[in-house]
Amino acid sequence: MVDRCARQSAIAWYGRLAAKKHDTSKRRKPGRPPIARSITRLVLRLGEGEPTWGYRRIHGGLTKPGLALAPSTVYEILRAAGIDPAPRRSGPPGGISCTPRPLWDTTAISEASAVLDAAVGRPPTS
Repeated sequence: MVDRCARQSAIAWYGRLAAKKHDTSKRRKPGRPPIARSITRLVLRLGEGEPTWGYRRIHGGLTKPGLALAPSTVYEILRAAGIDPAPRRSGPPGGISCTPRPLWDTTAISEASAVLDAAVGRPPTS
């Protein structure tokens, strides 16, 4: 009788062990975890409040306090809310221009060509 009870206890224990191993109710669900609502609200507040800021600048502003957030996440939050990237936004009602400046203006190009002419030994072109 003792042998039979020990055997049934072992079978029951093994059954519970196998059931616990294959129980997926407490496991994490597949896929990406959702973005916290507080982070979404913060990104949207910065995106609407600073119309000249793009998603990379918003990302930089959020990582300084210590938030771990990818620039692509900020981009996706703004895109889902219907907020365009910074250069295409209409801007604030005050009318601040968001046009990008040229990389090289004409004075910088003429100064650079004068320096190169002097280095090579060519006469300066006016």
